[in-house]
Amino acid sequence: AFTKAELDGASWFFIERDEAGSYIGAIKGTNIYVWTTADGTFCTVTNNGASYLTGTAQNNYHFRSIQDTTIITNKTVTTAMLAAGTFVANSVATLKLLTLVETFSYTVTIQNVEATVTAQNNTTFDDMLLYDAGDVDTNHHLIDKIKSVIEAQHSASNAAFAGRWYLEGYNNSIVIKRGTGANAVVTDYSAVTGTPLHFEIDARGGPNNTALEVFEDDVTDVYKLPLESFTDHNVRVLNSDSAEDDYHVKFVAYDTTLNRGRGYWKETVARDASPGLNATTMPYQLENTGALTFAFNPISWKAREAGDDVTSPIPSFIGFPVQASFFYSNRFGVLSQDNAIFGVSNDTFNFFVKSALTQVDSDPIDLNVSSVRPVTLSDVLPSPQGLLLFSARQQFQVYSTDVSILTPTTAVIRTLSNYEMATDIAPVDVGITASFINRVPGYSKLFTMQLRDVEQSPLVVEISKIVLE
Repeated sequence: AFTKAELDGASWFFIERDEAGSYIGAIKGTNIYVWTTADGTFCTVTNNGASYLTGTAQNNYHFRSIQDTTIITNKTVTTAMLAAGTFVANSVATLKLLTLVETFSYTVTIQNVEATVTAQNNTTFDDMLLYDAGDVDTNHHLIDKIKSVIEAQHSASNAAFAGRWYLEGYNNSIVIKRGTGANAVVTDYSAVTGTPLHFEIDARGGPNNTALEVFEDDVTDVYKLPLESFTDHNVRVLNSDSAEDDYHVKFVAYDTTLNRGRGYWKETVARDASPGLNATTMPYQLENTGALTFAFNPISWKAREAGDDVTSPIPSFIGFPVQASFFYSNRFGVLSQDNAIFGVSNDTFNFFVKSALTQVDSDPIDLNVSSVRPVTLSDVLPSPQGLLLFSARQQFQVYSTDVSILTPTTAVIRTLSNYEMATDIAPVDVGITASFINRVPGYSKLFTMQLRDVEQSPLVVEISKIVLE
């Protein structure tokens, strides 16, 4: 049992489970306590999120129960993204051999030093691209010549070639990598062990200089990618001079043991973009794992799967505290500042687009109330006409313009009314109306709001007028 002093100043919440039973809970300091409402039985809570419980007042927390899970939001915690990926530009190059014709010359220029070979009538793609220590020919085999040139520059102590170079041969391409370490040329397909290093490269072949091409970090068309590569080889596809239509792909090898060879290119997140939300700064979940057991854990937020900050924008709540969570129209959402952010449809806890190539109806929705007044949204209530949004001085409605599902292209916000509301008391729905409290010196007012058609103003009634003061 607890004394009154031990729970003084706690943040209390209620979990309604109907037939499954209801619970009352409290957050005091970094601890969570839960009791059954039927007989006050004390429940066991496995607390794996004590560091998130930094609130000191009842209004520092928001609670939203969805089935057997209660989302707990600490309104004082500023949200953040995970650290962006590390990326050294121009540290990996791919030479792609397009045509192989007798007497054609093929030249690769690395750090302003040329490596040139000439094809013979019996020269094959394998001869040009796959290193064979037992069949070295620096006059007619491209990979042999490249290896020879780099080793010669090492012997000459050319600082532009310092480090370990990695040559990987595939059926129609050569991958060249450079990293820190003792001077060497590695041909055994081993991974770069040091820090990747930048290098310049160019290539040409044939009479029209089109028989051999090269790229490092970017290609202008997806068809310029080779048929084979190494797992997680990340390349940006530049569709035009605008960053808005760029996308990134990574290579997935069929052979998951060697992690190279044949495979396919799959859309992925940019090399230097954050992989997703920092779960320690986002709302946590209290899950009912048994009749008398609960677990408080960080939420497993869905990782960013595609794009960069331009094509897969960072949610507008990042850098600000989340004020409340909700679930509406098959989307999990949050309120932050004057924004309402809806996650991916039917993909709970995902706030990122699934593809940078095209927008789909299930993509996230990020809306701003666009009010001329300072607004901090505090809570929501669902209704048949849309989602009601509440703040201290204004009320808003989110709805779909085509009276169907909520999508990024059909979702809009409009201002409903300008009533003051006590944000520390959550609005509730009663029948077909929404009720909220307004405080004035000496007493409080109780208002009900009933929505009508989308273009009509709501009916707002102060029902506390009939109560004697």
